[in-house]
Amino acid sequence: MGDGLNYSGFRFRAPIRFDNNAFIARLDYHITADGKHTLFWRGALQNVFNPQDPFLPGSAPEQTMTDHSKGFVVGYTTVLSPSAVNAFHWGFTRQSVGILGNTSQDWNVFYGLDQPVFYNHNAQTPVQNFLDDFSWTRGKHSLQFGGNIGIVRDPRLSLQHSFSEGKGATNWMSPTGFANTGGYLDPANIGLPEPASAFQYDYPVLGLLGMVSDIVANYNYDRQGNVLAASTPVKRNYGLEWYEFYGQDSWRVKPNLTVTYGLRWSLFPPPWEVNGFQASPDVNLGTQFDQIVKSMKQGMGYDALPLVSFVLGGPANHGPGWYNFQKSNISPRISVAYSPRPHGGWLRNIFGEGDKTVIRGGFSKVYDRAGMQLLNTFDANPPGGLGATIQNACCTFGYDDAAHVPRITDINKIPTCGPVDNCVNPANQVFFQPPPPALHPLPNNQAITWGIDQSMKTPYAYAFDFSVGRELPNRLSLQLSYVGRLGRNLLTQRDLRQPLDIVDPKSGVDYYAAATALAKVAHAHPNSSFPTFQDYVNFVNSSINDAAIGPTAVYWHDMLPPLQAGASAYESFGNFAGLSPAPGNQSLIQAIYDLYYDPFLSYVGNEVVGIGDVDLYSGLGDNTGKAYTFCAQPGCTGFGAGPGDYLNNQATSMFAWSSIGKSNYNALQASLRKQFGSGLQFDLNYTYSKSIDITSSAARLGWASCCNVGSPGTRLANAFDPNGRRGVSDFDTTHQINANWIAELPFGKGKRFAGNAAGVSNALIGGWQLSGLARWTSGFPFSVDNGNYWPTNWDEQGIAQMITSPRTGHFRQPNGSISVFANSTAAFADFQHPFPGQSGSRNVVRGDGDAGLDMGLSKRWMMPFEGQSLQFRWEVFNVPNLHRFNVASGLQTGSACACIASLQQLPQSFGAYTGLLTQPRVMQFALRYEF
Repeated sequence: MGDGLNYSGFRFRAPIRFDNNAFIARLDYHITADGKHTLFWRGALQNVFNPQDPFLPGSAPEQTMTDHSKGFVVGYTTVLSPSAVNAFHWGFTRQSVGILGNTSQDWNVFYGLDQPVFYNHNAQTPVQNFLDDFSWTRGKHSLQFGGNIGIVRDPRLSLQHSFSEGKGATNWMSPTGFANTGGYLDPANIGLPEPASAFQYDYPVLGLLGMVSDIVANYNYDRQGNVLAASTPVKRNYGLEWYEFYGQDSWRVKPNLTVTYGLRWSLFPPPWEVNGFQASPDVNLGTQFDQIVKSMKQGMGYDALPLVSFVLGGPANHGPGWYNFQKSNISPRISVAYSPRPHGGWLRNIFGEGDKTVIRGGFSKVYDRAGMQLLNTFDANPPGGLGATIQNACCTFGYDDAAHVPRITDINKIPTCGPVDNCVNPANQVFFQPPPPALHPLPNNQAITWGIDQSMKTPYAYAFDFSVGRELPNRLSLQLSYVGRLGRNLLTQRDLRQPLDIVDPKSGVDYYAAATALAKVAHAHPNSSFPTFQDYVNFVNSSINDAAIGPTAVYWHDMLPPLQAGASAYESFGNFAGLSPAPGNQSLIQAIYDLYYDPFLSYVGNEVVGIGDVDLYSGLGDNTGKAYTFCAQPGCTGFGAGPGDYLNNQATSMFAWSSIGKSNYNALQASLRKQFGSGLQFDLNYTYSKSIDITSSAARLGWASCCNVGSPGTRLANAFDPNGRRGVSDFDTTHQINANWIAELPFGKGKRFAGNAAGVSNALIGGWQLSGLARWTSGFPFSVDNGNYWPTNWDEQGIAQMITSPRTGHFRQPNGSISVFANSTAAFADFQHPFPGQSGSRNVVRGDGDAGLDMGLSKRWMMPFEGQSLQFRWEVFNVPNLHRFNVASGLQTGSACACIASLQQLPQSFGAYTGLLTQPRVMQFALRYEF
């Protein structure tokens, strides 16, 4: 263990079944013989049964995905007059998906060693969509008016929040690890060498001893506030509706100039729970967050903030919605199409005669519907009020160290007390926390929960384009285009209860600057550099003082109370480390440094534990046994304002969807097109583009209470600095090339070869077509995961900070793996853990892009019966069997980031690819008889 070898990656050929049965049908009917009244119907039905891979050979699938979606559309078109047409459509789709999990019990999980745990959940989303479009041509004007009404009811049944979980996680212990800490279970304590990877030592040892340090208690409530029994499924029926109306005019100003303009009015009410299982905070958390930011810049923290309670909401309770109904979503649109038609001279040489050149430009404002993102999130993570997630205190020596955390007796029985689930012995403390009141959560819960930002607004984007198209000889045409899109109010996950960056009004120093000064010293002298714990103690005694920390040391003196009468020195947790503190107030920096970086407590890069020790866990005291907390105002006397000033003592983390995101997309597009002629047709397209945002949309992904969601960087680690995450989008590709073609082979009657063939010979060699689709993109960007380090946010580790740009591509390593980095070990050293307040380097490195070539060969034989034919097709996907590696492979929302590059990995495996963008070559043959 911990020798750099793999200890948990047992691989085997797993049977995976995929049954996909689809049925489609259509009906067209002319109600009147003159065709002025027509009716059509289209329908589709799908049944998917897809058991996934098992955890071990012979075991049941970890999860089974099912899909029984169906839908149809009915259309009725009426020609009212030669200039007026009305089209009505009624569409009904019912997306019906379900996940059959592998357990219906509580579970104790051990990071890196346990099987994934999935619980049953399903959702049906019947959507009724009514559309009507009326078109009226009058002179040079083509007018259109219409509307769209959507009605959705979304019944869901989920067990995802119906069971509690015990986590074998060293990141919730004190210290947050075993190896290289000098604490319990450090192999150096018995003269053994430290492991090559601390994590690959810590996790197996923790699992072997059956320790669970983080007990996540999940509770659900009925509308009366009663706690539902464990294993009771959460049943919800959400409602979602929209109403849109539009009018537009296409005005043919001149034969060569057309202007189209219009307006769309969109009404998107917030979603609601039909039966009243809905609660909202009694304050607007988004507005309150803005006030928190203003207060912390003035030296005030959470201490001045009232506790949050919840009220029943939604129409069934005559209460508030999750956010306000916005009724002013007006979307203007305008476009222009112009053909120059020059009469002669150099302009005619450029633009050609007649309408061979078309210049187009357009602008529109488009709104998005935000409701479904909330509903998908609430499935697994109900917001406060009718659901609660409570955890035991984190990282407290004497409570959740290796000597005191519980040991399990059964994988499906979560212990209540430590160490072997023994609550009789008073020395064993409680870990499994009882349920809090439903609508009135108590303080000191340290809840990591999901919130609601009632200030959320409808996301929208400005879309604009400009293009010039030119017809060329030989049925060719060329178009050059600029395309832009500016997204605003985009949904972004931010923490509404993030640890604060309080500013000292006296000195102007903020917490991030003060903590970073400590971290820089610890980076230069990591705990791993001290052979023994006493060496660490000697270093603190001799080298840690105000001068070593620099000008920011004043922050701690201003924001913490001075020593009270009778005390001669500050101490950390009763000076269990055995420091020899400097006299009087000079000992403050020593005590603070020890709370942040004592090997028994934490490590560099994990500064939220240090602020927790000071602010929540009464770690800062004096030699008389008194405890000190931060001041409510700088320069206070006494013992401080009490716990919960920098860290909220009701919820240490409360992520929520907020409409604070922005994005910019700019692209140059070029298209060369050949219309079918001389047996050939093709399109060749090239795009040069750049997409920038602060997070890429993660609404379709799950949410994890401990780790990055989807790709690293999905959530903001520092909500106070959203633009710190500004970078290219997860899906950004600088270059894209694609082509498609259809070519008649030059064989058979009338062709270049065997042009006189007839009868059987022409039936064999003539009439063949070769079609194809080719695509290539430059590399996709990715971020390096920060591993089990929390410098800024209590719940979100964040992403690593790049200090030197490594060489990327795909490279075979000495151990046989394929890495995105030319030199994995060297690339590992190109990244470091961010300092407090830093957001990390998002999407600054790129791996492979996509590439593919698909081709098909086909021929049709006309039968001697009217209207009947026989068609043969041979299709090959990924003809050259290309391999392009996936920088997003391995991402998961489970207990740890399984991404390709993480600072939790061994340097030699850093950046190792685990999956492909491309699929292996596949051939398929088809014989189709048409009649």
